[in-house]
Amino acid sequence: MSKMALEEKKQKEEISRSASSAMSKIRALEETMAKEREARYAADRERTEELQRREQAEALRAKTEALKQRIEEAKIVAEARALEAESRRQEAEAEWAKKYETELSRRKQAEDRVTKLDM
Repeated sequence: MSKMALEEKKQKEEISRSASSAMSKIRALEETMAKEREARYAADRERTEELQRREQAEALRAKTEALKQRIEEAKIVAEARALEAESRRQEAEAEWAKKYETELSRRKQAEDRVTKLDM
């Protein structure tokens, strides 16, 4: 029986070594998988951050373009108002000139009447 007990002990030790070796391999595999998973997460985070940076840059470009357009529109409105003011000024000047001419004509007619009366 001692030989059988010795054989059994050897088998148990072999099984124990095999189990220990298998457990070591499993732990190593789990560590590798954890590292790979962390690397994927890091790559995903980096891609997400890059996408967010691109979206922010595009939003800034769109905002800048909208502001440029508003500035151009404001320039056009200001120019239109300036032209309108100039037009009103010219109209007022023409009105004043017409009144002045009318007044000169009225005075000339009055002078002509006075001159006729003096004759």
